[in-house]
Amino acid sequence: MKYILNVNAQLPFNTIKRTIVGLVVAVFLAHNTAEAFSTSNFVYHKPHVSSYNRYSVTSSQLNLNTDEFVSYFQESNGAVSWQKISDFLKVTALGQPSTSTANTPESIFQIFRAPFWEIRQVMLPDDLMNIQLQDYTSIFSATANVFLSLPPLLQVSSVLGPITVGAILFLYQESSPPENYRSGYEPYARGQYNPNIAKAYYAQHPRLVLRRMLQLFRISNKFLFNFLLDRYIFRDEEKQRPKRALEVLSLIQKAGPTAIKVGQALSVRPDLIPSEYSEALSTLQDRVPPFPSNKAKDILQKELGYNVLGRIKGMDFRDNGKGPIASASIGQVYKGTATLRDGSVKEVAVKVQRPDVLAEIALDLFIVREYLAPLQQRLSGAATDFQALANEWGRGFIAELDYNQEASNTIKFNNEIQKRNIVSVTAPIIVEEFCTERVLVTEWVRGTRLDQSTASDVPRLCGVALNAYLVMLLEMSFLHCDPVGFIE
Repeated sequence: MKYILNVNAQLPFNTIKRTIVGLVVAVFLAHNTAEAFSTSNFVYHKPHVSSYNRYSVTSSQLNLNTDEFVSYFQESNGAVSWQKISDFLKVTALGQPSTSTANTPESIFQIFRAPFWEIRQVMLPDDLMNIQLQDYTSIFSATANVFLSLPPLLQVSSVLGPITVGAILFLYQESSPPENYRSGYEPYARGQYNPNIAKAYYAQHPRLVLRRMLQLFRISNKFLFNFLLDRYIFRDEEKQRPKRALEVLSLIQKAGPTAIKVGQALSVRPDLIPSEYSEALSTLQDRVPPFPSNKAKDILQKELGYNVLGRIKGMDFRDNGKGPIASASIGQVYKGTATLRDGSVKEVAVKVQRPDVLAEIALDLFIVREYLAPLQQRLSGAATDFQALANEWGRGFIAELDYNQEASNTIKFNNEIQKRNIVSVTAPIIVEEFCTERVLVTEWVRGTRLDQSTASDVPRLCGVALNAYLVMLLEMSFLHCDPVGFIE
């Protein structure tokens, strides 16, 4: 069996003596100092217990210099006295005198293995039963002498070790923040992307940025590790693609709306990513995991008020009900029947924005622009300005968060398309009296997606769609990117 310390009883009492004694004094002081400062009068006092004087350390010995103090644990020939060290540890750490012979390192280690919660009391000679606050000055002085006499490597490790462990525990805790930790942190208004304002804002909230970066690393490290193993160790990356594609899909769904938006864009670009990945990501187009319907109801009540919301019937907000008809990156849609001000009744689609979506997207865009884009620039060496690309993408993304602007654009699109007598194309009619920044209500449109239709006229309708987009680009200078309804 190998031990941490490979020494024997004849080893001169040099380096190991200071290490052992340092640990002994640390155990003693940690226990006694905590109790001393927990009392209201700052006096350490314990009921009298019978002294154990066989191998005891008195307060006067604690005031001696290090060499005199540690010489207590030497035999007459100068070798390590494992028996004395064992007895001292038994007395100070476990509260019991040692009754067994301890002349080897392993018996000392058995003492250190004792559970900390088994420490009951510290049995020391009578003159240490009552220690006034001023006596701790000399005790700390003795502790400092012992610490300074330790080998340099042990001094560094004894300081950096706890700091490192504490830092790791802190970072791990920060990587799993509360669900709503970004709530309320909105650097700008909906539809008004400004990277400079965001930079100044998040400079005042560094912990928020740190938490998000650690969270992203925590939820992505498993995929990254598996991907690197597949490519560089097992060299079967192509074989594992279907499995990794599902991992990417799960990762993106956990990462939030910004990652979902990226996934939606990549799902239609099999020229950029493997087909297995694009196929898995295609589910993000309209099958994003929804947020709880009770939160959607709260948002509707806050945005519309109880009276206006009462005019929309048939929406199912029950947890075990139908829930939303569709869910996407920044909102989800419910079907209902609305009574308009003029008394008419229409089937409507009610799109409700996700809670705290602006705070979540703004923070992710800041991280992409300030950290990921420059990193990609350095790694790739490309001439492309990735920060400028991030700004353009962010500007469009944030603009989507203002449903009033989306409603205005939809109305403008329908007016412009009608001016050109393109009667076969329309966008859902906006029901303006129910629209706010976070709620968009349109007339319900019945139809089938072209990519899911089996009708014989799909090629003709694709031509109609292409013609509509060419008109928007070349004549209107206005592009409506949301799904467009095509009618006969």
